[in-house]
Amino acid sequence: MAMTGRQALGWASTALKKAGFSEDAAGRESRLLLSHLWDRTGLNFILNLEEAVPEPVLATYQDWIRRRQTGTPLQYLTGIQDFMDADYQTLPGVLIPRQDTEILVQAALERTRRSEALWALDLGTGSGAILGALAIRRPLLRGIGIDKNPLAVGLAQGNFQRLGLADRLTVLEGSWFEPLQQAEPSGTDGLPNPPCFDLILSNPPYISTAEMAELPEDVKQEPESALWGGVDGLDCYRELIPAARSFLRKGGWFLAEIGWLQGPAV
Repeated sequence: MAMTGRQALGWASTALKKAGFSEDAAGRESRLLLSHLWDRTGLNFILNLEEAVPEPVLATYQDWIRRRQTGTPLQYLTGIQDFMDADYQTLPGVLIPRQDTEILVQAALERTRRSEALWALDLGTGSGAILGALAIRRPLLRGIGIDKNPLAVGLAQGNFQRLGLADRLTVLEGSWFEPLQQAEPSGTDGLPNPPCFDLILSNPPYISTAEMAELPEDVKQEPESALWGGVDGLDCYRELIPAARSFLRKGGWFLAEIGWLQGPAV
């Protein structure tokens, strides 16, 4: 059935509220998804809501709303997530970057200067958002992202290319420090041998078994391997912290995101 933009928004908002969304969230997401699909923003979107939504756009919109009802993350539908004022592509099977992680980037910025020539390592790079945000703000920084998920490796490299950072950032596939233990890791011209870094950063899996059961449905659709950190959530830190020493330059920093109650244990 044909619908105007306003009718489509009304249908979508009602559907999301029935699925448990608050009125504000239902309205916000209904507008965001229709604006994205219809390729209209701001006044161009608002002033043309009485127009009929093109049939292919409406069909996709209705499908996306139904998928949101069942918990598909918004960013997996739009394929985009903003992180520190830059858009990063996202896709199912790779962790969605979050605003909470911007604190990790800020911590790295506070410990470095814009004029410094730096080497940074991002362990479990995912979409590449941490390393990308750093490189945008530190023009002399070079960096390596490592991820064992081949989907993430391709996604991060694509994001670096789109952001004009591929000449300074590269991505290697493997588990934690493993790719750096090869004789000559690719994409690391200029890196000291053995490899060592001014910054080592990570947003590792740190959710405990008990907390995994309580996650919202949309978060549960993200890869478990990027979320679950063992029974107490600390497995990755037990591996990363001792190993990081061998890869840090003198005066370098190892910075990691942790759960809000994990500080004393880490």
